Parts: sequence; structure tokens; C-alpha cells
Amino acid sequence: MDESNRTARAHTKLVRLLGQKNETHLLLINTESSLRDERLHESSAEPVTLTKAEIQLKVHYLDGPLLRETTSGSPIANFGGTIEPVWNSKTNGWCQRVRLSNGFVIIERPELRGLGLGTYLFAQIVLWAKRVAPQAWVQAIVLSSVQARDTESRNRRNKFYEKFGFEFDYRSVDGIKDAEGSSQSINISDMKVPDKIETIEVLPLINFLRENFEQMRKERSRFHSEVQRYERVVADHVALCRENNLLISLGRWLYRIRRPE
Repeated sequence: MDESNRTARAHTKLVRLLGQKNETHLLLINTESSLRDERLHESSAEPVTLTKAEIQLKVHYLDGPLLRETTSGSPIANFGGTIEPVWNSKTNGWCQRVRLSNGFVIIERPELRGLGLGTYLFAQIVLWAKRVAPQAWVQAIVLSSVQARDTESRNRRNKFYEKFGFEFDYRSVDGIKDAEGSSQSINISDMKVPDKIETIEVLPLINFLRENFEQMRKERSRFHSEVQRYERVVADHVALCRENNLLISLGRWLYRIRRPE
């Protein structure tokens, strides 16, 4: 198996996420992707070249009300996906398989769940897979009953995947309907991508950096002015102390030379 033409890309997005109480959360989404062409050999045919690729989206909390409990830059999500060639015994040939999860389809902070962030991240992976391997088939999504401990959790999880076009063979567990199951076969080209998510806005990163640089410059100028003011206060205080010490010393000298014998 020969590998060639490996390329890697990375970019960062600044996202404003609107909370349930209209509070604003600023997030940084770092996306890293890579792909390479693999030349694959078949015993009875000419070699074929297929793409192997991977993507990872790491989300960090930048600014917002959660800074009262966490620090700026704290990780809050890590989504990923892969595309790889696999041998299809039914067609007796090579094809491409897409995995739309790296096992971490979850938002770490409970306060940020249910706001559309997970949908946005998963949609980025689906769009990426559609561009890179439009004929690939999607590896089945397996749902666990652990993710359906109550009706609300089950409904939120099931609706999350169904809006992307997945259809499931559901099973009931401990009296909870549709608690677990596996997705039916689907091609990546047949998957849906939700329309614009109203709670999410991608902001121009360069404008944000420019505004923060200007704010830092103003803060630095203000800090410098404060330092100069404190230096003047300290200098005046030192001068006053020296003057007082001089007066005290002069008074003591006058007292000594003028005191009666």
C-alpha cells in the first residue's frame, strides 16, 4: 500500500453562542483535518486510489458568564470523524467508509447543552465528509440505553441524529421505548444538514483580535498612566518624609545648641 499526496489543514472560528437566558458565550473552534491518497491493489483488477482522511474539532470557552466557574480557554467539546478505504466483500472491491464520531459526541458543560452547539459541530463533520468522499457509506451509529436514562435525554439524543437523516432500528430497555438501537445503512450524500442554527453566529476572527488588541493597548496606556501617578505619589511621599526628617533633625540641633547650661 503506497501513500502519497498527504495534506493537512487547520483553521479557527470564533463563534457566539446564545444561551437560554439570552446570555452570550464566546467560543473558539479549532479545526484540524488531513487527507492522503492511498493506492490500493486488487488481485484481479487495476489498482485504485482512494482517499483516507480525518478531522477533529476542538471547542474552547473564551468568554461569557461561565468564566465565574472556569477559566478562559477551557475545553468544552471534542468532535471528530474519519474516512477510510475498506474492502467490500459483497461487491468484491474497495469502497470508502465514514465514521462521523470519535466517540465524544457530547458537550462537557451542561449549561451549553441543548443550544445547538452539538448540531453545529456534527454538521461541520457531515459537510466535510460530503466534500471529501461523496460516495462513501456511513458506519452505523449505535445508541446505548445509558444515553436514555429518562424520556427527555432519549428524545434529545434521538432527534439529534434523526434530523441528519439517520433511521434507526430501535429497541426498548427497562420500559423505556426507543432506548437503544443501530442506524440503518445510509450514504453520506443522502445525509441532511440542518439549516442555519439561530443560536450560533460565526464572527470575523480578525475583527475580534483587532478589537482586543486595541482594548489591550488602551489598558496598557491606562496602566502606564496609573503607574506614573503612583510613582509621583511615592516620590512626593518620600520627599515629604525626607523634609520631615530634616526638620526633625534641625529641631533637635537647635534644641541642643540653645538649651540652658
